[in-house]
Amino acid sequence: MDRMTFVYIGFIPMFILYMFASYKKLRNNRALIILSITSFLLAIPGVLIKVPEAAMLTGAFIYLISYSLLRYIYIKKYSFEPTYNKSSWYDANEGRRQNWLDVIVYVMPILLSMIVPVAIIIAKAKGLL
Repeated sequence: MDRMTFVYIGFIPMFILYMFASYKKLRNNRALIILSITSFLLAIPGVLIKVPEAAMLTGAFIYLISYSLLRYIYIKKYSFEPTYNKSSWYDANEGRRQNWLDVIVYVMPILLSMIVPVAIIIAKAKGLL
């Protein structure tokens, strides 16, 4: 398999999860557990395959774990679900203003799911993993 194929295959589940999050489909704990297990099964070959670019397969798992953790912290602090409206600081569906923690819950997992696989790729290429 070509090296870039791993990168493309790794981006597909990450973008699907970004879409789920933006449409508020990741608010269901059962769905989060099922998606986490599925993405973990995808991440295992990403770590085990010797090709450095295969680490991109771990991006979806990193996204789900970081999102779940931040969502849990947010719910413990505010007692309601985080929201994210890309075009304004007010969510009409929720009937409330967003705060910075709302934004962090959605943006930080995206950044981590892009940065951590690249760090793994670099570590694999240098022979550290």
